[in-house]
This record gives sequence, C-alpha cells and structure tokens, in this order.
Amino acid sequence: MGFIRDGFNLVVWETPGTGKSWIARMIAISACAAGLRTRWASFPVLYGQLLRLYRNTDG
Repeated sequence: MGFIRDGFNLVVWETPGTGKSWIARMIAISACAAGLRTRWASFPVLYGQLLRLYRNTDG
C-alpha cells in the first residue's frame, strides 16, 4: 500500500475478463483495512471528469 501512502494513483488496464475489477477491489479493501482512503472510478466516469477539467482549464 506504499503507493497509496505516497500519493500515487493506480491505473489497471487490460482486456475484458482478466480480473481487473477483482484485483482493484482487493487492493481497495486492503487499503481501507489499513486505514487509507480510496476512490473507485470506472473508466467512463474518470474520462468524463478529466475531459471536463481539461475543457475548463488551459489543457
């Protein structure tokens, strides 16, 4: 969980059916058990948020 404590993000990217959601949930559960805050975002939601930020700033 060091990457979370250090303020890094984790992006899990792979083809469908390879266990991305499962491993992400296990990491999030472990982080919460260690007292760390986590945020779950699906790609479409994350992309929409990033696009909105991009459009509202200088890029």
